[in-house]
Amino acid sequence: MSEGDSVVLNCNTSGKNTTQITWTKGRFKFAWAVQLQQNFSNFSDRVTIDPVNKTKLKIVSAQLDDSGLYTCEITDNRGFNSITWNLTVFKKVFKKETSLLSNVVFILPLAAGFLLCCITAVICLCRKYGTRTENQNPFQDQFQSQTQEAVNMQLQGGTNHQRNKRRREYMERLNSIYDHS
Repeated sequence: MSEGDSVVLNCNTSGKNTTQITWTKGRFKFAWAVQLQQNFSNFSDRVTIDPVNKTKLKIVSAQLDDSGLYTCEITDNRGFNSITWNLTVFKKVFKKETSLLSNVVFILPLAAGFLLCCITAVICLCRKYGTRTENQNPFQDQFQSQTQEAVNMQLQGGTNHQRNKRRREYMERLNSIYDHS
């Protein structure tokens, strides 16, 4: 039984021809003299005898110190009978109740931290790969603008002399970009 529970011990006798009922536990004793209608008890207030049926011992809100051997002796015309119980009271283990609010209070900071880490990682990756593509080929933008300029010149037309001059300038720029002489 767990601490705080109640228990009833019963001698299971008919009560006919009973002259005395005695309950004992260590130094505690309850004695009921049937013919004299008198009793004696030094049990605590939590341990009581049923006022109608003296063969029942009730322990209300059992405590650890209530553990032990309880004996009921019934004396009648034929002698006496004895019944013994070994009562063990265990310390009650309280399970901590968790509410939804306490779960939210615990999970919310974890989720916020995880989200912050993810955002930081995405920003770092974007900066890293964004910088790499810009610096990967520094001449690419210049080459594209020169190529576009050459295409525009051809589309616009012009004299052969102007075209040749522009081609030469284009080739010189192109060679200086790729370091060809």
